Amino acid sequence: MAVQLVGSARLGYSLNPKKNFRRFHESSDLDVAIISPELFDQAWGELREIIEDEMFANKKSYLRKLVFEECIALDVILPRLSFGERWSRSRDILIAHLGEAFMNCEVNYRLYRSHKSLRIYQLKSVVIARDRAIEEGVHHG
Repeated sequence: MAVQLVGSARLGYSLNPKKNFRRFHESSDLDVAIISPELFDQAWGELREIIEDEMFANKKSYLRKLVFEECIALDVILPRLSFGERWSRSRDILIAHLGEAFMNCEVNYRLYRSHKSLRIYQLKSVVIARDRAIEEGVHHG
């Protein structure tokens, strides 16, 4: 339960109206949620140090907003974390096990402090997607 496939790979389609709610396909991203209070605390401690790097200048507010929601965008900072190289190798092994159909998929990790944090984040995303769909329907209809 600490590692969950989320997003379009789990649902079978994207919740993003800008992607026309398209079905999951062989070049879609694989979004993986990791739930671990210990890893979250470790990554948060490291993030406090590396967020000041020029490399993250244009992503600072985004990264801080996510941390406030008890989520760390590992897809953005993974290479700079102490466990980043090990996780990148694991990601490559995971793709190899999934088979050739998924070789073009990018794996995005998000780290959550708890299952509750993941649930709240997902519910918020569904509400945003719903509101965007309604708004776009009103503008196009």
